[in-house]
Amino acid sequence: MDADTDRAERLARQALMSSPRSARAHFSMGEVLRTQCRYTEAISEYEAALALNRNLVGALANIGRLKIYVGPLDDAMRALVSLIPMGCELPSNSRSTEMRLSSSPGSMRSSKP
Repeated sequence: MDADTDRAERLARQALMSSPRSARAHFSMGEVLRTQCRYTEAISEYEAALALNRNLVGALANIGRLKIYVGPLDDAMRALVSLIPMGCELPSNSRSTEMRLSSSPGSMRSSKP
């Protein structure tokens, strides 16, 4: 790990300790773990974030993406397909991590993997 990743993990852990019921804190920890390729742990944090805030589309998308790596693939597909009723368009390019929110008039974009 590099110094930035170490610092990010420390800050995410502090956020979780001070606000264990914060969806944002769990999502942030998931992001740190994902960047460290600790996919199973990241999925657990994204699931905790979703349990606290069902509207975190990014957490659901990341669960789907990471389950492609750790399996089962059916779980990955269920997570990704569940984004469609939320107004999200899945990327047409399978290598793309971009997701478009089509339900808003301005068509917001998220490029976080």
